[in-house]
Amino acid sequence: MGTTAAIILAAGKSTRMRSKLSKVLHPVCGKPTLFHILDALAAAGAERRIVVIGHEGLAVQARVEAAYAGQNIEFVWQHNPRGTGHATQQAEALLAGHTGPVLVVPGDAPLLSAEVLSELLAAHTGGATLLSALLDDAGSYGRVVRAADGSGAVEAIVEAKDATLEQKAIREMNAAVYVFDGGSLFERLKQLTPNNAQGELYLTDVIGLTRAAGEPVRAVVAKDNNVTLGINTRVELAELTEILRKQLLKDLMLSGVTIIDPATTYVEVGITVGQDTVLHPGTYLRGSTRIGEDCIIGPYVVITDSTVGDGCKVGPFAQLRGKAVLGNGCKIGNFVEVKNGQLADNVSASHLSYLGDTEIGAKTNIGAGTITCNFDGFTKSKTTIGADAFIGSSSILVAPVTIGDGALTAAGSVITQDVPAEAIAIARERQLNLEGAETVRRAKKRKEKAHG
Repeated sequence: MGTTAAIILAAGKSTRMRSKLSKVLHPVCGKPTLFHILDALAAAGAERRIVVIGHEGLAVQARVEAAYAGQNIEFVWQHNPRGTGHATQQAEALLAGHTGPVLVVPGDAPLLSAEVLSELLAAHTGGATLLSALLDDAGSYGRVVRAADGSGAVEAIVEAKDATLEQKAIREMNAAVYVFDGGSLFERLKQLTPNNAQGELYLTDVIGLTRAAGEPVRAVVAKDNNVTLGINTRVELAELTEILRKQLLKDLMLSGVTIIDPATTYVEVGITVGQDTVLHPGTYLRGSTRIGEDCIIGPYVVITDSTVGDGCKVGPFAQLRGKAVLGNGCKIGNFVEVKNGQLADNVSASHLSYLGDTEIGAKTNIGAGTITCNFDGFTKSKTTIGADAFIGSSSILVAPVTIGDGALTAAGSVITQDVPAEAIAIARERQLNLEGAETVRRAKKRKEKAHG
């Protein structure tokens, strides 16, 4: 059959999203909608992926190129858009001479999986093959019209706005996902006419032209209707995000993760969590986060692009971000934030601390209220704390600074110079008690108040 190419239709303006951002860049579980499609196509074996761009096209291209650097993703523009058939036509120059199958998919269907695309390709033996779904009410979707002879062959796709009352009663909807023969697709696209309610060139009309040419047209009915859902409004964006989030949580639970309350636990695509880890309510795992085994996370914890070792406790009300790395057995307690910090095994920071741009050795204890002052208004600097150190409560560590192994900083100290190993650093004003001074001060204030 030759190599497989894919055309992704991502040029639509989508005014119903009411957004300055292209709808294909709106994230679903942490990943832009379009990226879900691109990844599914790659996993299904599409050697070439061509994205048709238009509205906010430069932004779409920039985001894709940044995320998929070095991969074979191409772009074509659809200027003055005139429908899905017109959008598909724009890829003709890039696919000149391509005789293998061509997948044509929407850029706003993030639940479309590699498994479904692979099934569609496997079912394609020539002509055209499309994905459909059976709905109780097909609403505004195009209807799949089957042959009246009972053969099950597809005769045409009729858009809802052009359908008769009889056709509107059809439950089988067109999911706008197709496989065509590359050798004939663009010749048939040239035959399209805008003789319809929208005055556009419909890609669906290629189905009728294929049928008229005596070639087979098949429809593969989706086993899960969710894979056919697209995004046109922010309501639908939230609905599809919820569907995917539930599936991600289900996969984690089946892999051996305990999730106390799935309704209040949020994970993004690509998150991994080890066996026998417990996620408490309010946990939000984002980006490229990796959680080890036997951890307790939450409640109310946000972890972004970070790595947590085995047996760690994070939370409640804690945040890890900026590629933070926790070794095994670490404890990050309430209202502690770690940003771009590398913590070795068994480090404890239990209360009210900010650890930014910090490297901390094994078994070190960070007292409550500790802050690493990593930014001077111009540059970020690093704080290094050795193993078995003890950082007293309310210590302020002004970077760049190094605390040696086994050293101690006294509570309330502002540390601006390196502390040698096994040393005690005290950097605070000596306390002075003026006995009776408060009695004198209060008497003076009462006298001033009495005299106005």
